[in-house]
Amino acid sequence: MSAGWQYVIHQSALETIESLSTVERSQVRRCIEKLLTDPHQQPDAERRSLRERAIRVRYVGLFCVLYWLDTHVTELRIVEIERVCSR
Repeated sequence: MSAGWQYVIHQSALETIESLSTVERSQVRRCIEKLLTDPHQQPDAERRSLRERAIRVRYVGLFCVLYWLDTHVTELRIVEIERVCSR
């Protein structure tokens, strides 16, 4: 992990991860671990929140991980896990 970065996860994102299949859950966890290794890597996309915060997007399998970096406390804040396509 990079310089003590930790992740903080919103309840809804955690509930989504818990509902995934073992393979999907593993893919999402690996994605988060890679983000912790290099939190400043280029995201796949970016969105704006209602508060105009830049939300980074990382695609993984059928899902995307929405997050932002709180550099003041070295935390990767996982906002949501969304399905990007239907099966």
